Amino acid sequence: MKLFVFGTLMDADVLRLILGHRLAPEQIQRASVRGWRRARVPGRAYPMLVPSPGGRVVGQLLSGLSPFDRQRLDAYEGAEYLLAPLRVFMVGGRGLVVEHYRCCRSVRPGRKGWSLAQWQRREKCGWLRQQANSDRGTDPSP
Repeated sequence: MKLFVFGTLMDADVLRLILGHRLAPEQIQRASVRGWRRARVPGRAYPMLVPSPGGRVVGQLLSGLSPFDRQRLDAYEGAEYLLAPLRVFMVGGRGLVVEHYRCCRSVRPGRKGWSLAQWQRREKCGWLRQQANSDRGTDPSP
């Protein structure tokens, strides 16, 4: 399975935690999509793709994912996201159609954009703490 990721799954720590293992460096390549922009999902810490003429989103193409990896990714993305095809472009311009998690129609984009670097600075530590608490079966709220 080849999967384009554009949000929190681009963070190596998040990806390893969700999959339960690290991907080899050759399984992660830079890729982009044209005609889209990242928008923050209102009230959430993660993005969705929104059609945007002239837009471009840089993300990562993950390859060699196993059926078990797919199950874990499906569980992480939850019911708000469905797998859908998307044309991506690799460094050098080669295009191919792969899968990505697209928000359901019931989810509306916010006005704000989303940045991995900002998420890592502002929200990643809290997210990791919440995951550690949920792994121990404790309530992550203060």
